[in-house]
Amino acid sequence: SPLEYQLALRKRRAMNLLVNSRLPIAQIARETGFRSPAYFAKFFHEKTGLSPTDFRAKGHNHEHLTS
Repeated sequence: SPLEYQLALRKRRAMNLLVNSRLPIAQIARETGFRSPAYFAKFFHEKTGLSPTDFRAKGHNHEHLTS
C-alpha cells in the first residue's frame, strides 16, 4: 500500500542516518517525519528488532539498509 511504501522509505532513511551520521536520535526522528522520538524508537524497533541506539552501536553495514 502507499502507506507501507512511505514507512519503508522512512525506515530506510533512518537506517542510513543512524549508520552514516552522528545526528542525535531525536533529530533523526524529526528528519524522517516522526514528531516523537519515543514513537520513532517504537516504530524502528518493531520494524528492525533493534532500538535506534542499538542499531547504530552495532554499526550495521549497507546490506541491512536495503531490506
